Amino acid sequence: MLEGIPGYESTVQLIWSKSREDILNKATRYEIYGKLAEDKDYTFIGDTTEAEFLVKGLEPGTEYIFMVRALNEYGAAIDFATVKVKTLTLHEDEKLREKEEKLKEEEKELKEKGKEQIIENRVIKTLGTSTFKNKAGTSGLSLAKYKDCNKFTVSIPIALAKKRTTTLL
Repeated sequence: MLEGIPGYESTVQLIWSKSREDILNKATRYEIYGKLAEDKDYTFIGDTTEAEFLVKGLEPGTEYIFMVRALNEYGAAIDFATVKVKTLTLHEDEKLREKEEKLKEEEKELKEKGKEQIIENRVIKTLGTSTFKNKAGTSGLSLAKYKDCNKFTVSIPIALAKKRTTTLL
């Protein structure tokens, strides 16, 4: 018997009954396959020696079919256990929704404020929209601040470059 339980962050926990210990040809490992419900062919996902497997990286609100095959040192079982399960929608998946909102917030902050990194002797600066709102659009690369750096990379988002001409230094 195979059971599929939809979980947070677009995952499905597959659980099945492990082979009994007293069976001569008991299973020692299991292969897991999956597909979208409307697809024809299965894709190998992974294998395990346990009687459970967490499938990650699925699409929210999507129906999947999973198949588990038992194996031992003599080969694979002829039959597969299958289960059809639908992942949680974005509305139902509280953790994925929180993650999506956090990513959107970080993207908004990067777009507005930009980002600056110093790796070895290189300054890598991505300009944000706020860069063009201060000091007549200068990027603020002062020699005093970066006296130990000898390489500079400045990234200008295309959307900003199209709108106006910029003075970098």
